Amino acid sequence: MKYLAILKDSLREALDSTVLYVMFALATVIILVVASCSFEPAPADTAMKQFFFDAHRGPMFLAAINMRKPKKLTKEALDSAMDIMVRFRLEKVELLGGEPDAPESKYELTVAEPNAVAAMRANPALEKRDAVADLKSIFADAEDLGYLHVVTVEPLAEGANQFTPRYRVVIQGTSQMHRVWPTRTTLFFGAWTFPESATAPLAMQLFVFAKLVLGFGSWGTVLIGVIITSFFFPNMLRKGTIDLLLARPIHRSLLLVYKYIGGLTFIFLCTAYALLGVWLALGIRTGVWPNGLLLLVVTTTFFFAILYSFSTLIGVVTRSTVTSILLTLGAWVVVFAVGAAHTQFDTLRIVEESSDKGRNPIPDDQRWGDGYWARSLRAGNAILPRTEDLNMLNDMIVYTDFMTGNLTDMRKLSPTDRNWWEALLVSSLWIAFFLGLSCLWISFKDY
Repeated sequence: MKYLAILKDSLREALDSTVLYVMFALATVIILVVASCSFEPAPADTAMKQFFFDAHRGPMFLAAINMRKPKKLTKEALDSAMDIMVRFRLEKVELLGGEPDAPESKYELTVAEPNAVAAMRANPALEKRDAVADLKSIFADAEDLGYLHVVTVEPLAEGANQFTPRYRVVIQGTSQMHRVWPTRTTLFFGAWTFPESATAPLAMQLFVFAKLVLGFGSWGTVLIGVIITSFFFPNMLRKGTIDLLLARPIHRSLLLVYKYIGGLTFIFLCTAYALLGVWLALGIRTGVWPNGLLLLVVTTTFFFAILYSFSTLIGVVTRSTVTSILLTLGAWVVVFAVGAAHTQFDTLRIVEESSDKGRNPIPDDQRWGDGYWARSLRAGNAILPRTEDLNMLNDMIVYTDFMTGNLTDMRKLSPTDRNWWEALLVSSLWIAFFLGLSCLWISFKDY
């Protein structure tokens, strides 16, 4: 009951500011925009072309899955993938079973290997490679992630000649195939349509859309939350207010903790309203229920908890709202900069190590992943709150949720080998440290 009374008091303070109403209004606008989106599946031949190069663009599936993996961005890996992708060309797609242009149907693909002889003369290594195995490898990641099943891959005797061998590939779509099926997107209930060149896998479009909306939305929520909650403790410690509170039969530390949890509850409710609305709108409009989005309610609240614990300490010590806001935002910028720079250097390190393993070592004067700055940033990131790691975790939750719907696939799709539990633990220790100092200060301060 004491907590509810303090929460009610904090909520009353927040309601006195029109910022709270603006937050809910913006969240409602975002939900309505998401609800106005429509997604029209592309024809089957367009869907199957995304695994091959064509005259207009590279394979969309490769961009959606592999291009996020730094280990696959080395010159050797890219050259190998390029050799295989360029080697084959999709000629025809025929329906074998199911509804036409449906993701779960069965299709027969006729794939040609144009200019095979000329290519082998230009690159003798191709002659030693198994064309059927290379063709299967194009669909390996899609099959591994459960989008489709490759029934058969075999040469076509009637279409074979010494210049252009042809192959028959039978593909059976699964219940997950609609996630990577190319779609065209419209906004405002069809009033505005994206250009045909923007046709891309449904999951990829949803991820980019959600990343923009949720990214700006969560950052805005945290920023506004920092501003709104920054006056909770200075107002509580004002002469007259603090006298009344200390007269109650409640320990000072418990009073501070209740006030802190009240601020977290405020952000939790605002975030839950926005994310539940987006989750419901996307589920109804696309048939893809992004249940992982609901986890962002917790992770976003935890992200804010880090900043709010620091804001609490500054507010208790200085009793100044302006100082609390400025120092909290400054600390956020510093921690973000260290984490973002560390991420960039860590990506370079992964690429450099992959190149070394691929017998294509990078010269020492061109290496950045294990240099002085990389080690310094790695040390700074190790001891500071992991806000950037939390951003990456949110990104991976949303990406994996749209791409496969199974968060256990995060390791398959993650561009890094980071330990998310370690990031949560280090950040939790900082929260405990800041709150502990705040409790000590308020306990011994003479008001």
